[in-house]
Amino acid sequence: MDIVVTETKLQPWSGDVIVTDIKLMQHNRRMQRGYWKRKPRVSVSFEGETILEHLENRRSRPIKLLRRVCEETLDSLGVKKSMVEFRWSQKAGCNCGCSPGFIVEGYDPVIDGKDVFVTIRA
Repeated sequence: MDIVVTETKLQPWSGDVIVTDIKLMQHNRRMQRGYWKRKPRVSVSFEGETILEHLENRRSRPIKLLRRVCEETLDSLGVKKSMVEFRWSQKAGCNCGCSPGFIVEGYDPVIDGKDVFVTIRA
């Protein structure tokens, strides 16, 4: 990936953030219909971060920086900014709070019924 997000006001993740991988994962059938229809999620992980480091850092993420990464990523996938907005949720991926991320509000056919997983290098 060649997406570079520059943010100089945030510490300790100041400077350039490079998106190294983007994966789209289709929801299973139960999540795609009726009452169980699930909104798309965007999860951002840091390259080289161990499971222990992830668990230690999960409540102290640079949300402003991750929001910019999500905007750039969704833009590169062809998602129309006017059609969607996203909100941070500590419990986006799991009820226990181990998988924070963004929940996408609105509709765009590119990510409908899918979750987006982004890996970055800071």
